[in-house]
Amino acid sequence: MVKKTLVVVDMQRAFKYSEEAIDGCTALIKEFIAHKWPIIFLEWHGEGHTYEELQSLCDGYKNVYFATKDQRDGSREVMNIVESHRLSKHFVVCGCYTEQCVYKTVVGLYVRANTKPALVWDACSRGAGQFYCTERLRVLKKEDFYKYLSFDDTLDAKLQRAPQKVVKIVENAKEIT
Repeated sequence: MVKKTLVVVDMQRAFKYSEEAIDGCTALIKEFIAHKWPIIFLEWHGEGHTYEELQSLCDGYKNVYFATKDQRDGSREVMNIVESHRLSKHFVVCGCYTEQCVYKTVVGLYVRANTKPALVWDACSRGAGQFYCTERLRVLKKEDFYKYLSFDDTLDAKLQRAPQKVVKIVENAKEIT
């Protein structure tokens, strides 16, 4: 089995819909601890800390790291930790919000690490971003996520035509092992 690195993005109370992803993130964190795989918590600067219930799952766990970011794409901060601690570049990403910081971090990891991260669908919250009209929709379709990737200016034209090469979307924690 390939060792993986979990990246938990912006799971902070300050973000209105982040609580939607707590159960999925909890399952992933427990799975990673059971496998002794590394966990990186990314936090948006100035918005408080990661939910205590998620942090407390890692009490006594030595393979956990924290980084603060001040932009949507947290891949630079993740790669600094990965390179300095020689962690796996097989990324599994979850957190808040799917179409903003999670999305930008996934694309950034693809570009910086030349790897295809796995996005765990039931461990992400869908905030009020560009996928929504005036009313907040509870379900974000995977096809919309792929469609959104096809317009990203960080990706070259070849990847924009085949966004499934950038990220693998899985339903839940059971699909990552």
